[in-house]
Amino acid sequence: MFKNIFTIIFVLTISAGAFGQNTNWSLERCIRYAQEKNLTIQQSNLAVKQSELALDFSKRDYYPSFNGSVSYGLNTGRSIDPTTNDFVNNGIRTNGISINAGITLYNGGRTANTIQQNQLNIQAARKDLEQAKNDIGLQIAQAYLQILLAEEQLANTKVNKKQLQDQLTQTDKLIKAGSLPANNRLDILAQIANTEQSLVANQNSVDISYLNLQLLLQIEPSTPFQIEKPNIDLPSAGELDALSLEALYAISEQDQPNIAAGELRRQSAEKGIEIAESALYPTLTIGGGLNTNYSNIGRDFANPVVTSRTNVVNADVTLNGVTTPVDIAFPAFDVSFPDLGYFGQLNQNFSSFVGLTANVPIYNKGQTRISIEQAKLNVIGTQYQNRILRQNLKSSIQIAMADAKAAAKQLDAAQKSIDAQEVAFKNTEKRFQLGAANAFEYNTARNNLESSRTMYVLAKYDYIFKLKILDFYQGKPIQLN
Repeated sequence: MFKNIFTIIFVLTISAGAFGQNTNWSLERCIRYAQEKNLTIQQSNLAVKQSELALDFSKRDYYPSFNGSVSYGLNTGRSIDPTTNDFVNNGIRTNGISINAGITLYNGGRTANTIQQNQLNIQAARKDLEQAKNDIGLQIAQAYLQILLAEEQLANTKVNKKQLQDQLTQTDKLIKAGSLPANNRLDILAQIANTEQSLVANQNSVDISYLNLQLLLQIEPSTPFQIEKPNIDLPSAGELDALSLEALYAISEQDQPNIAAGELRRQSAEKGIEIAESALYPTLTIGGGLNTNYSNIGRDFANPVVTSRTNVVNADVTLNGVTTPVDIAFPAFDVSFPDLGYFGQLNQNFSSFVGLTANVPIYNKGQTRISIEQAKLNVIGTQYQNRILRQNLKSSIQIAMADAKAAAKQLDAAQKSIDAQEVAFKNTEKRFQLGAANAFEYNTARNNLESSRTMYVLAKYDYIFKLKILDFYQGKPIQLN
């Protein structure tokens, strides 16, 4: 019993340790996991597999067809015996067996063009899958940065509470020394209460941010989950100024999978024109088959049964004027045909055929011409769609660059504000400790510093995310380290 208990404890300990090792998630790990588990990615994977099946299906048009059939019938009344093609008036049972094969020799290039079109469709589907992975990666990065933002705001609020508690301690000392009135501590207590309320709100923000990321990853909220806190190096605004719209657009146009997918779909649509035009050409096929049949009234005509007998005929013979009755005997023969067995009939009725068929289109109510025009319109539609994709890409890059530059300026302004507020707060804090500044002045300086820190945190993560968007358009991997 103790051995079993020890085994259970050991297994649980190992399992918990192994699971605990998986609770710290980097941004790269989150992106990899989402690319494997996300339902949108799974749908794109399914589209690739469907395209691959369509290609395999079209390739099999080059293969010959081979089919067999077996029939059984019961006929009554006047019908045709399939073994003799004679009309009979009695009920018969029939059985037919046939095997047929055929192959298309020429169909105007339809098969070859369909294969090429499906190959292009596979490439486009794979590009769609790549684009879906990139998109989910950007969503994961945004959710990941939102957690870092919420956690940093929570940490700043804790620091603010610590400062308020230190202020309360100093105020109590000054009150005890008679330098401040006793009611000065009431305002600080109110500030501490507000900070505790902010702590609750910030903790809720952290929890909700984690929940959003877990939902994107499709991880149960009850699962232990903790992200890593990387050291993020912020590039200077000068690096952004070195980027040009034309250069970034040229890189993105080459790297963005949806642009490549659009071009592949245009080529696929052009193949659709050739497929539609193939209906204007003749189709040449060759085929052959083997047939045999059976009938329950079938006879073996190759082996007749002959039965001899003597027929006697009574006749009057007149000789010299005297009529005398005479019996005349002569031989006769009866011919009959025995039943032919099942396998014998199949062998006897065996036949084969081979033939070449040419199907020449002459008039099909103009449907082929309409199909060709529809295929041409489809090409024009893909061209317009590709132009829209490129225009949207260029607009998105312009906006992303402007947003990044604006975020860099906002971050720089927030840093300057923190520097100034820190100097002001330290000065006010010294004056407060010496009794030269009152609680209102101290709280005002502290609140200004806290506000500037909050704005800096918001500006920093906004800037980081805008940089990740630029990395996305440059085809760089999304990472924080």
